[in-house]
This record gives sequence, structure tokens and C-alpha cells, in this order.
Amino acid sequence: MKKNQGLESLSFLSKIPGTAPFKGAFSEAFEFGQACRFETGHARQVAWLSLLLADRLRDFCQLAEEDLLLLGIGALLHDVGCCRGLEKHHKHSRDLILENHLKSLDDGQRQLMIANIARYHRKSEPKESHRHFQLLNKTERNKVEILASLLRIADGLDREHRQKIETLQVEIKPLSLILHTDCPGNLSEEKAVLPKKSALFTRLFKKTVQLG
Repeated sequence: MKKNQGLESLSFLSKIPGTAPFKGAFSEAFEFGQACRFETGHARQVAWLSLLLADRLRDFCQLAEEDLLLLGIGALLHDVGCCRGLEKHHKHSRDLILENHLKSLDDGQRQLMIANIARYHRKSEPKESHRHFQLLNKTERNKVEILASLLRIADGLDREHRQKIETLQVEIKPLSLILHTDCPGNLSEEKAVLPKKSALFTRLFKKTVQLG
């Protein structure tokens, strides 16, 4: 990879407030993803949607700038496990992240949280009986659940891996979260999968998630 190519591929970060301090870490994660032969377009789209949701919901979810680092890298690398096979690839993603130290993360606990966020982008929700989840303290577990819930929604919004959504606005209502997009294409697949992909968010925040 040419120098700075990772950063050029992540130009969308300039539109997400609070991500500037983490550009080097995002670039390193992107290069690691490429080494694992991840699907570049889908990874980039899910990372952008995840961070956009986090920015729009920063106050509601009580997120700090540090959380953007954890979520962004977890989103970029959520599918790297596919290089070991599609079956259980969410667990493979977790393992690959734990096996390959990212130099930009000077804290091993950060890497553990990112690995858990990536692992929970699909299938089972976090459970205290899960070994790697047990290694986190209560505060870290709560944070992983919140960030994984946003990643799940973002992953569902690129269900067909076609990067159809180009804008996203969030409307918070008493019992629901409405996602507005001006996507001219058909979003029937995304709408169909959204109730399942947003179930964790609904459990945590008592709000259903809908595409408006």
C-alpha cells in the first residue's frame, strides 16, 4: 500500500467531529483489514454509518470521543474474519483482532473492547457467560453493548453491500428512533433486516428503530 493510502480511503472521517486524533489508528486498522482481504467498500460504508450514528446520538447515548475510536475500528474490522470462512466469521474477526496487535492502540484493554464490538456485530448479543466479554469490567461491558448496537444497525443499513445510503439523519422520538435517508434506490432489504439488527439497541434504550 502506498503511503497515506489508508487515510485517503478514509476521507469520510473529516466529516465526523472528534475523529481527527484517531486518523493514524484508523489508517492502521484499514491496512490490517486489507491484509485480511476484507471487502473494502462494505467496511468503509459500515464504519462511516456507525460513526455517523454515534455522532448523531452522542448526547443520547452519552458517548465520549474515545468511543469513536473503539467503534470506528470495530466497524472497519467487523468482517475481517471472513478470510477464515463465512461461518462464525464474527468470532474469527474477534480472534484476528486479538491476535494482531495494532501499534496505534497502546492499551491492550482497548483492543479487547474493539474485538468484542466486532464479534457482536451479528448473531448472539453480549452475555456474561461469554469468555472474552467476561474479561471486561462493568463499565467496559456497558460501552461494548452500546457501540455494538450501533454497529449492528450500520451493518444492516448496508445489507446488500452496495453502499446505497449516502446521507443519514436521525430523529429521536419517545418510543422510536427514525432514520431518514434520501437514498433513491430500493431499501426493502435494509428495512426487512432492521428489526433484527436493531434488537440490541431496542433492548438497551427502549426504542424501536425504523427507516423513515
